[in-house]
Amino acid sequence: MNHLISIALPLVLLAWVVYRRVQRTVGFQKLAPRRLRVRIGITSGIALLVLGVGYLHPIAYVGDAVGMLAGAGLALLAIQFLVFEQRDGTWYYRTHVWVESIVIVLFLARLGFRAWEMTRSGGGHQSMARLEDPFTSGAVMMFICYYLLFAIALLFKGRNLEHTSGEIQGAD
Repeated sequence: MNHLISIALPLVLLAWVVYRRVQRTVGFQKLAPRRLRVRIGITSGIALLVLGVGYLHPIAYVGDAVGMLAGAGLALLAIQFLVFEQRDGTWYYRTHVWVESIVIVLFLARLGFRAWEMTRSGGGHQSMARLEDPFTSGAVMMFICYYLLFAIALLFKGRNLEHTSGEIQGAD
């Protein structure tokens, strides 16, 4: 029974994360500055944690750097295509569906490849998120950098919208 829970729980969590990501990709999302600030704080903490773990395996920093560059590129592309809309005094934004789709596909591809590696090598004591692997740490840093830069850009663009058209009503 414990083995089933150790497999089912991560799969359910993964399905929920993918569902939420797809839900945020399609349609307009409410611009919530407080939620963005919390997301920036949590994402920054995770980034520092991943970078801190890297000192144990310095080769991971190569993957981290490549991942950061890729994440920054995707974020800049997504920011370029952001669309804002005001409804009843509240601002909403929509991300670029193709950029978000690329991020989701990359996430699932890396996760699937890592799972395949584990089953091929017998799994054993290896964890799913082995950060000493430059590919895994690079993929993690790509997602972190993408979401961090995107949230920061949304926060700043939201402030500009607020200054140009008055207060953002009901933002949180």
